[in-house]
Amino acid sequence: MKKIRKVGFLLLIVTFFAACENDHVPPTPPNNNNNASIVGANDPAVFGDGLIQQSYQAALFTANYLIAQAQSDVAGEYYWRMSNHSTSVSIGQDRGVTSIGRFFLQLYQITNHPIHLEYAQGAAQFIINSLATADISHDWYAGHAGAGEFLLELYNETFNQAWLIHAEFIANKMIEKALSDPAGGVYWLHWPGNPKIYTGIAHGNAGASLFLLKLFAITGNHHLLTISIEAHTWLAQHKMPITDQAVAWKRLSYDNFIYHGWCSGAAGMVPMFHELYYATQAPQYFNLLQQIGHGLVESAITQPAGVAWPRDLAGGESFFTTYCQGAAGIVDTLFYLHQLFPDSNFDAVAHQGLEWLTNESIQYPTGGIYWPVSQRFRRFDVGYQMGVASVARAFITGYRNNPNPNYLNIIEQASELLLRIAHRPNNNQVYWNSEISITDMSEDPETSFNGWHDGNAGIGMYWIAVYQLLNEESP
Repeated sequence: MKKIRKVGFLLLIVTFFAACENDHVPPTPPNNNNNASIVGANDPAVFGDGLIQQSYQAALFTANYLIAQAQSDVAGEYYWRMSNHSTSVSIGQDRGVTSIGRFFLQLYQITNHPIHLEYAQGAAQFIINSLATADISHDWYAGHAGAGEFLLELYNETFNQAWLIHAEFIANKMIEKALSDPAGGVYWLHWPGNPKIYTGIAHGNAGASLFLLKLFAITGNHHLLTISIEAHTWLAQHKMPITDQAVAWKRLSYDNFIYHGWCSGAAGMVPMFHELYYATQAPQYFNLLQQIGHGLVESAITQPAGVAWPRDLAGGESFFTTYCQGAAGIVDTLFYLHQLFPDSNFDAVAHQGLEWLTNESIQYPTGGIYWPVSQRFRRFDVGYQMGVASVARAFITGYRNNPNPNYLNIIEQASELLLRIAHRPNNNQVYWNSEISITDMSEDPETSFNGWHDGNAGIGMYWIAVYQLLNEESP
């Protein structure tokens, strides 16, 4: 485990000894804040001294809240409703059990606290228990491909064969549902009976292939690689050239316009193509990675400060800030590509994207900053894929790439906002309502989601990312 700063080490020791008395609630400092129900009323100091301690405690408090919300019908499994105002349960990464399990696994890798591994494995057991009656979906974001990837992460952590066996089961069922295209390759329908055919990581071939390729890397089963190559053959039909060295993709197979965003567009293709190149060493996939980067650079539109990207080129679309649909995810992708290619344009345009995001930030009345989802939305969200945490993620990557103190300041201000607006049902739990009106700063109480896209597990992952960044900075 990575060496951590002294304050983090002391917190871990305190957590360990308190766990001897109560295995299910890691310890927390006293809370003297009596106004936590007011949006923005928290004093960040109640989470600790300085952001490194605050981020660590906020991650623990989020875990404690999710532990309190967990349900179980069978020994060894845990599941969660999608939100406090819903009876629905999903296995997906977007708002479902998979994303909560991944949060607990990431937290365990920092705390080494067995309760966090217990809930990660409990989420995985729920997924496994549901497979017998499930209609297996290729969907990476809301279906079984993402769940399978989570099982692989647990396998890599624990070497428990059960996780690998059931990941293989999911892959086999996905492959059975793959449809052959007479024009070449294979694809999947969005859902049974739904005619939409997506291309990208969230709901399409890129996400399904990413899981199959990660499974191939562990098992060496070449059938997985063959299907992934066939999935790319189909994707190639829906590539849209920008120049002879720059490409983008449609979001849906029947679209006639380019879509840039990470969740359903060109930016989100990068993880799959990198994994495909790693598996095959075929230069065509490496070249595609570079061409995607050129496409994102070519598509950047100069703003009064920095550059931004329209989510798609269908016309009339405003510029989105968030990771899933907008600049944050594209910036993160360009930084990633800059690590692969000595192309200074990737780095330069990524920093220009952060300049635009800095300019788009707005001061919150009680402290901290936020970003509107886009120029046409009269609200801001707070989540890891769709909100304040999602935009701040790009600044974390930017700061690692270039330790600009302005980037760290943005991270600190975004974190302050999230700490101030957190709801604290008791001294050691926190949760967030996802959507806040820009008009009157009122919350929608029915948007307290538990998952990754715009909910508590994703914000917990953000706190882990902040904590890890600051530990890297510490001597």
